[in-house]
Amino acid sequence: MKHKNGNKNKSTKKRKRLKKEPLLDVLTPNTVRNKFVKSDRHIETLIGFMKESVIHKEKYSLIVHPFAYVIVSPDYILKRYNELNGDYKLDKYQLIDYIISMISFIREFNPKTSITMDMGKVVGFDNLIPIYKASEFGEIRKESIKGFDIPVIHTNKPFPKTSQLNVSLSEYDSKHDKGHIYKTFEHLPLRQNRVFVVVRFFSGTFAPDFYDKQFWDNHVLLKKV
Repeated sequence: MKHKNGNKNKSTKKRKRLKKEPLLDVLTPNTVRNKFVKSDRHIETLIGFMKESVIHKEKYSLIVHPFAYVIVSPDYILKRYNELNGDYKLDKYQLIDYIISMISFIREFNPKTSITMDMGKVVGFDNLIPIYKASEFGEIRKESIKGFDIPVIHTNKPFPKTSQLNVSLSEYDSKHDKGHIYKTFEHLPLRQNRVFVVVRFFSGTFAPDFYDKQFWDNHVLLKKV
C-alpha cells in the first residue's frame, strides 16, 4: 500500500508541475513575452525556447515570437535561396533556426520589417556588388526589371562569399489567401494577435526597391551565365 501511495503522490506532484506551466498549453506572443522579455532571462534562452516551440503544419512553419506570430513557407523561401547558394544550401530546420536568431531581438514590428545580420561565418553568396568592383566580373548592361533599368553583369565567375543574411517580413492580410493561415492554425489565437509572414530570405547585401536611383547608380546585380 505504501508503495502504491508513493507512486500516486509522485504522479500528483508531476501533474501539478505541468499545470503551473501554461506556456506549454497555449503558445501565444503574450505568454512568451511575459515569461522572457519581462524577466532577466538571457536572449539565448528565448532563442532556444522559440526553436523548440516551432509548429510545422501543411506547408507552413509557425514561430511564436514575444510580439507576434511569424509564419514561414520553407519550400517557397528555399527554392530561390538554394538556387543561388550552391554549397551553402539550407534545409527547412536550418532556415527556421536562422530566422529565429534574426528576429529574436525585435521589440516592435512595423507592417513591413527587414533585418540584416552578420552571422559570423560564411553562409552563402552575394549577387550584389558595388559598381567599383564591376570590372572584376565583366561588362555592365542595363536590363529592365519590374519596369526599371537596372545595371546587370552576366558572369561565369564565382560570386563573392558573404556572412550576411537578410529577412523581410510583412504583416499578414487574410484577404490574400482567404484566411488559409488562420484555418491551418485554428487551434491558436492568431486572429487576436499580430501575424507576420516571411516574404524574403537571402544572403548578401540588402538592396532597397528599384526606384532608389541613388543606390542602383552605385551597385550592380550579378547573374550567372
